[in-house]
Amino acid sequence: MNLSAIRDRLKTCLETVSGIRAHDTVPGSVTPPSGGASAIVMPGSPLVEYPTMDVDVTDVNFTVMLLTGRADERAAQDNLDAFLDPTGVASIRAAIEVSAAEWDYAAVSGIRRYGAFTFGSGDGAVTYLGCEFPVTVGCS
Repeated sequence: MNLSAIRDRLKTCLETVSGIRAHDTVPGSVTPPSGGASAIVMPGSPLVEYPTMDVDVTDVNFTVMLLTGRADERAAQDNLDAFLDPTGVASIRAAIEVSAAEWDYAAVSGIRRYGAFTFGSGDGAVTYLGCEFPVTVGCS
């Protein structure tokens, strides 16, 4: 289990979705592409759940933060919604779960915290519309 390699692979999976600019670490700033979104792979909580009893799979948890345009832009919600379907070419969930062949499994358990996210600090802070996808990758 190599955490950096898992994050890299998740980034690669996210970049298969047209309009996504993905980051495998938290960047100092984000600039979502016009009509698209920035996806940031971050450690989840708990980050690692070690196997117990007869299970030989370690769960590694991540959160994918998806940010579209500024929260006050009218088109931001439509842009964000385009990535939330469970299937299809624009689906964040489908892009991640296709990677399951690399691991024992990869699962997106839902969508949470749909709303405004402030990224940055001080005068450089920008409020984007976004959401979070909890992701679990199973590694033997």
